[in-house]
Amino acid sequence: MIYWIALAALATIWLASWKIGQGQARGVIASGQRMHSLPGHYGPYTAILAVVPAFVALLIWSIFEPLIIDGMIIGSLPADSQALDDLFLSALISDIRNMAAGNPVRDATDPAVIAAAAELSGWQSTANIMLLALLGGLAIVGLVIGRRQIAPELRARNRVERVVTGLLVLWSTIPVITPAAPVRSRCRSGTGGFTCC
Repeated sequence: MIYWIALAALATIWLASWKIGQGQARGVIASGQRMHSLPGHYGPYTAILAVVPAFVALLIWSIFEPLIIDGMIIGSLPADSQALDDLFLSALISDIRNMAAGNPVRDATDPAVIAAAAELSGWQSTANIMLLALLGGLAIVGLVIGRRQIAPELRARNRVERVVTGLLVLWSTIPVITPAAPVRSRCRSGTGGFTCC
C-alpha cells in the first residue's frame, strides 16, 4: 500500500513541477528575455529533477527495505527460532508478516510470533514515515534546483532529450537481459567452467 501512495505522490509532484517549471519559463519570457528552449521544455526539465531522484530512491528502498526488516525480525526471535533451517525460518517470517497485516496464520498463539508481529508493525510504520519523508525531501530539493536553474542560457530541450534517450536505451536492453535470466539460473560454475542442466 505504501508504494502505491508513494507512486501517487510522485505523479502529483511530477504534474505540479511541470506546471511550475513551465510557468517560471513563461515569466522569464514575459520579462523580455529570450529563452534557449520553448517554455514547454522547462516543465519536463523541472519535473525530471524533482521526481527522477525520488523514484530511484523508491526503487532502491523497495529492494533493501524488506531485507533489512527481515533481518530485524530474525534478530528479535528466540535463539532456537533463529537456528531453524532456512525454509522453516522463511515460513516463520511469512507468518509474522501475515499476523502483522491482520491475516490468519498457523502459529497464532505462539508468544514469539505475536511479539515479533507487534514489533514488525512498529518498524513498518516507522519505515513508511521515513520513506515518505525521504521522497518528499528529494522532490522538494529537486524542484527548487530545477526552478532556480531556469534561465535564458539553460538548454532545457537538450537535457530533456538526453534523459529521454537514456530511458529508451535502458528500455531497449530489457528484452536482451530478460531471456538471459533463465539460462543463467540453469547454469552453475565449477572447476571446469560453467555447466548447464
